[in-house]
Amino acid sequence: MIFHSVYSSLGIERLLSKIVNNRKRSSADLSKTKIIDKKILRIKCPESYKVKYRGNFDIDESILNVIDYSQVYEKINAEKNIAFLVIDMQKDFLKKIDPEDRKKIVKYQCMMLEYCAQKNIPAMVVKPNNYGNTIKEISDMINKVPNSDTIEKYGHSAFDGTDLHSKLQDKNIKKLYLMGINSMRCVRETAEDAIKKGYDIATSDKWIAQPRKLEDEDGGIWFSLNGEEFYTKRKASEIMNDNKDYLMKLSIKRMFGPLDTRHS
Repeated sequence: MIFHSVYSSLGIERLLSKIVNNRKRSSADLSKTKIIDKKILRIKCPESYKVKYRGNFDIDESILNVIDYSQVYEKINAEKNIAFLVIDMQKDFLKKIDPEDRKKIVKYQCMMLEYCAQKNIPAMVVKPNNYGNTIKEISDMINKVPNSDTIEKYGHSAFDGTDLHSKLQDKNIKKLYLMGINSMRCVRETAEDAIKKGYDIATSDKWIAQPRKLEDEDGGIWFSLNGEEFYTKRKASEIMNDNKDYLMKLSIKRMFGPLDTRHS
């Protein structure tokens, strides 16, 4: 089989169709499903996505928990026992974030911290050991929150080797709103640990970011599968479409291992 330039020559969807038809494998459902006259991806959930929801299931837009951002304050107002975490907002890390993304997340994080100050919602800043202080814009806002704290971490997750869990338990926190960087590393690993410890999670594309060169997977599917994600412009079908190449690559790898780009 020739895999040379498969993504450009055959097209990823044609390749997968050929694989499924020829091999008659049942390990991934890569069919296109037409819903409300829109073609969307329907794919077997990769193992790495199944934190909160166990077992085998197909991903499609119908099961993504995507909420319009205009509802964020209404949603928060209706909830109790919540807290905000601000993760890794240090200067050295933010240098790697695109300036437009950096400006956006700082703006909206500050807005949410202002809201925490008004409503006395607990907010905690998480910062890695020996990587400097949280940027001034965020630090100034945290100082306005009466119920705030700082967690110093030594690994990727905010729970790894810290007393975050005990502090959240002391406050009877049940749900965490996550803000910071990087979306699919420290924020996600914190989210994974939070879910395993029994917390619900939520985030927004306005609050988290990662270097654009890493955005093969943007986190939209993972966070909306395992919690809630607030968006202004993107719908569930658009999140599926934006991430479909990555999910399809996972499926190919799952069935056959990494693709060999040489002629064979």
